[in-house]
Amino acid sequence: MKKNGNKLIRDILILLGIFIFTIMSFNTPVKAAEEFPSRPIEFVVCWGPGGGADRATRILGPYLEKALGVPIQITNKSGGSGMVGVSYALNKKPDGYTLFGLHQFGTYLADVLGELPYDLKDIYPICNWIDNINMWAVLKESPFNTYEDVSKYAKENPGKLKMGISSSRGSQGVGAEFLKYQAGLDIVPVPFGGSGKALTGFLGGHVDLASLPYPMFKPHIEAGKVKALIILGSSRIQELPDVPIAADLGYEPEPFGFAGAGVAAKTSRDRIEKISDAFDKVMNDPIALAALKKAGFMPFYMDHNEFMKHIQGGHEKVMKIKERIK
Repeated sequence: MKKNGNKLIRDILILLGIFIFTIMSFNTPVKAAEEFPSRPIEFVVCWGPGGGADRATRILGPYLEKALGVPIQITNKSGGSGMVGVSYALNKKPDGYTLFGLHQFGTYLADVLGELPYDLKDIYPICNWIDNINMWAVLKESPFNTYEDVSKYAKENPGKLKMGISSSRGSQGVGAEFLKYQAGLDIVPVPFGGSGKALTGFLGGHVDLASLPYPMFKPHIEAGKVKALIILGSSRIQELPDVPIAADLGYEPEPFGFAGAGVAAKTSRDRIEKISDAFDKVMNDPIALAALKKAGFMPFYMDHNEFMKHIQGGHEKVMKIKERIK
C-alpha cells in the first residue's frame, strides 16, 4: 500500500508540474505581446539630413527615448515634398514601431492638389511640436534692408528677383507664394530640393533672397552675415524685435509652417495612447523646450484634436493659391 501511495503522489506531482508548465507557456507570449514598446522605434524624417525637420527631430529624439524607454532610430526618407517618407512609414506594419514626421504637403496641401499617394484616413496625427517659423532674408551685402525694399523693387522689376526655397511645395515655398499672392509680387522661386541645400545656395549668392525657417538663418543672422526681412507666420521672434510679422504689414499669416508626428491609423489605440503620452511628457519638459529654443525653434504643442483642426483648417488658404503651386 505504501508503495502504491508513493507512486500516486509522484504521479500527481508530475501532472501538477506539467499543468504549471503549460499555464506558463500560454501566459508568457501574452505578457510579451502586451509590453510596448520593447524594442527600438523608427522615426522617419520625411526630408533630407541637415534641414529644419531633421534637426528638430534629432533634438527631441533623446527626450522621446527617455519617455518611451527604448532607442529612437531616425531614418531620412526625402522626396515628393515629404510624401515619400510618409508612404514608406505607412507601408510598415502598423504596430507603433514606426513614427513619421507630419508636414503640410504630406497632409492637406497634397490633398488639395489631389496628389496624395495614400488616404489621409491612414494617418493618425499624434501632435505638433514646432511652429516652424518661416521668414524672408537677404545677405549682408544685399542692397535691400527691409521687406518694403524688396517689395518695391519686385513691383518695379517683375520677374527679376530670384528666391531660394527648399521646395515649391514645402512650407517655405508655399508660405512665400501666399505672401507674394497677397502682395502682388512677381519673384521667381528657385527650389533646391531641401532646406539645407537652399541655405547653401543662398549663402553662396546664387539667389537674391531666400524663404527658409528661422533656425536655418539664426546662426548667420547672429554672425551678421544675413539680414531678416519679414516673418511669414503670426509668431514674433524675441531675438529679432525689429523684424515685422505678416500681420504688421497688413497680410494674412501663412498657415503652413508646422512640424509634428504621426503614426499609422491602424495602430492599436493602447499603443497610440502610450506614444501620445510620451510626446505630451516631452513637450512639457522645460529642458527639452529649452533645447529647441536654443536651436532657434519655436515650440508649439498641439495634441491630436488641436492638430487635426489645424490640418483641416489649412485647406481654405491653400485653395486661394492652388493654381500658383507648381
